[in-house]
Amino acid sequence: MLKRLVFAALLAAGSGVQAGAFDAAPLARFDAGFERCEQLQPPLRGQRDAAWLALWRTRDDEASRARLAKLRQGEAYRREQRRFAKSRSAPGAAPASSPVAHQCQALLAEKQKAEARQAAAAARGASRP
Repeated sequence: MLKRLVFAALLAAGSGVQAGAFDAAPLARFDAGFERCEQLQPPLRGQRDAAWLALWRTRDDEASRARLAKLRQGEAYRREQRRFAKSRSAPGAAPASSPVAHQCQALLAEKQKAEARQAAAAARGASRP
């Protein structure tokens, strides 16, 4: 499931579609899967919002983080979290760890690329008079 979510997010991000970055259902599924990535990739611990925004190639700023926080308080987010938790607890629903580990590595790489892009943009902005 995480594989499909990461693939869909990367595909949409590549096409410039950023509206999905602030959709409650995919965010809830991502958050549920991100817990596993935090266990597998220590640099991702506590970086949930930054990783999500990096996947969608959306600016990682206070306004974006506030929108994500507001989404997480909504009923659509909680409903999707409950639905996803039920599907994960079904017998045989646990994904193999190897594909999840690769997906988490890809997520970390995308987050690092986004940080580099933001640093470059900040440096360009600082160099202008």
